[in-house]
Amino acid sequence: MPVVSQKTFTLSKDVTWLLIVCQGTNLLTLFQELTSWMLAVLALCLCWQVLMVHYQKERPPGSVMAIFALGGCLVLIISGVELGLLSAMLHLLCFSYVLKALEIQGRGDFYLVVLLGFFLLVSALIFQQDLQFTLAILLLLLLNISLLLSYFSSRRPGAGTLKSSGLLIVHSIPLAIVLFVIFPRLSPFWQVPMAKTSATGLSESVAPGDIASLALSDKLAFRANFDRVRPDYSQLYWRTLVLENYNGRRWQMAPEYKSKLKQIFIDPLSGQVRPGERKLSYQVIAEASFKKWLFALDLATLPAETKGSQQIIQLPDYSLRSRKPLTKAVSYRVDTYPDAPLDLQIPGHIIRRNLDYPPGSNPKLVQEVFALRKAYADDSALVQAVLAHFNQAPFRYTLQPPLLNENSLDEFYFDTRAGFCVHYASTFAFMMRVAGIPARLVTGYLGGEHNPQGEYYSIYQYDAHAWVEIWQPGKGWHRVDPTAAVNPERVENGLSALLLQEQSRLSGDFFSLQRLKQFAWLNELRLQLDAIDYQWTRLVLGYSAARQYRLLSSWFGRLVPWKVVVIITGTIMITLVLLWWLYRRNSSQEVRDPGLVLYRQALDLLTEKGLEKPLPQTAKVFAGQLALQRPEIAAIFNEITQTFEKLSYQPLSAAEQKTSLARMQVLLSQFKRLLKPLK
Repeated sequence: MPVVSQKTFTLSKDVTWLLIVCQGTNLLTLFQELTSWMLAVLALCLCWQVLMVHYQKERPPGSVMAIFALGGCLVLIISGVELGLLSAMLHLLCFSYVLKALEIQGRGDFYLVVLLGFFLLVSALIFQQDLQFTLAILLLLLLNISLLLSYFSSRRPGAGTLKSSGLLIVHSIPLAIVLFVIFPRLSPFWQVPMAKTSATGLSESVAPGDIASLALSDKLAFRANFDRVRPDYSQLYWRTLVLENYNGRRWQMAPEYKSKLKQIFIDPLSGQVRPGERKLSYQVIAEASFKKWLFALDLATLPAETKGSQQIIQLPDYSLRSRKPLTKAVSYRVDTYPDAPLDLQIPGHIIRRNLDYPPGSNPKLVQEVFALRKAYADDSALVQAVLAHFNQAPFRYTLQPPLLNENSLDEFYFDTRAGFCVHYASTFAFMMRVAGIPARLVTGYLGGEHNPQGEYYSIYQYDAHAWVEIWQPGKGWHRVDPTAAVNPERVENGLSALLLQEQSRLSGDFFSLQRLKQFAWLNELRLQLDAIDYQWTRLVLGYSAARQYRLLSSWFGRLVPWKVVVIITGTIMITLVLLWWLYRRNSSQEVRDPGLVLYRQALDLLTEKGLEKPLPQTAKVFAGQLALQRPEIAAIFNEITQTFEKLSYQPLSAAEQKTSLARMQVLLSQFKRLLKPLK
């Protein structure tokens, strides 16, 4: 009767503790994507496991687990609509991960928990892919592989298993690089569903106060690298959304642009750009936002290679848009003609839309504009008069403006006089419309942080900004930023020192980027790390199918189907040869361990007699179980086991190793004679 048949599945205490640690750290990678109630459930399950191990309690009854599982699934179903498909799936994955660990009954259950841990780490990369986070995921991968190795190892989890896990990862890196560069970058067979809470950045509709809350975020929005000339900070108006519809409370994107995104494409070069016009060329790397809008300076045009991809379109309001939500970092090139006019001629329905405002909205402000119009018949003079009033009256620029009753512009202009960019832009655009000047709100980003380590700009969410475009005959659409009249430093250099202090206080983030800027050496280190992350994003995350095609074409010439087949087949064959060589190398290294060779010979003799050692079982435990099965051979096999463990795990001198090997050979000869009469 084989020993393995009497062995019940158990995890050692060390492996169980390591499993709990792996679960806790794996779940931390998705901390920001989980709701508070799910975090509480996960914490409860982990504490339950800790108590079970500490007090050596049995796993909970099946009925309790069934009730707990059904209750959790019911809550997920109820909240699924609010969470969105992606977030609901993620919550279910995390819930299954901790719940399954409470009822491990066999080796298959343990393998499933470990596999769920690996899947959880991969899922975390959906939401964040920067270099620092990827390295953290790699370290957690190392820990999870150590968990798996610890289950099969007779040693306690520690430096030994971590070293073995590290070697496995190091050996896999060359293969991963080759496959990354060579293997075709196929489009996904399905679209990753978007969570309702995952979208970040600007919104399709804004009201006074919206961007002020966004300005508290240190999250990276995009990066831009200019080919040659870098424009001044005050010229870095990154156009994102154009909002033309105003309902008295909010500004929204024109419905016709949202409904025809797949058909619209314009070429702004036609009739707009004069020969010899000044041009800025640059590359933009937009971070994952789960939204479709992109970023560019005016007047933006798409180079031939960008147009050819058919993944980026340009709307008639000159904003850029991706055909699919940005679920990962996206790189694209843009040409900008900063001196070119925008729409010297526009159709009547566009003029009417940008003159429209709700009747009865903000009556005091309407009367103010009527009085200004009587005093200033010239449009340009009226514009300057409004800006002068913003500059001279006691208006205040702040990230924490007072709440307005139904976003009343009357209340802001005449009473509170404290607001952020949207307050001033919304008020100014409304006043222009009342005065008969077509006006629209533009939201995007202003400025950016120049990184001298990589000669690029990093634009963060706190750089979000809103300004106004007015249309005048002979000038077309041109930018007017009321913020420049209220807070000139914001337009020339970014947030003022006072606003930076206000942002740091309101964000409540002790590790805010703004806090690091106060220390020169920490800020220098931050810029260097950011430059490394920029290269990671540009070279790795930005490695698209088009870039792969250009790279392989430069290596192998024009790519035709038979060349692609040869490249892929050759890569696979080389990979298999390398794996075979590594296997043979490891096998030959194991054979050179004479103690292990002699011990395996003893195990082979037992296998012939139907006494096979289970793979995950330690040598000492197996010797103890063999003593119960065959006490007549237990003494000599126990001595063989002790000698083997002495050779494997104890520091011995050369003379001691020689003596132990000689003794083990004698014991093996005696063991062979002892086993011969057994059936």
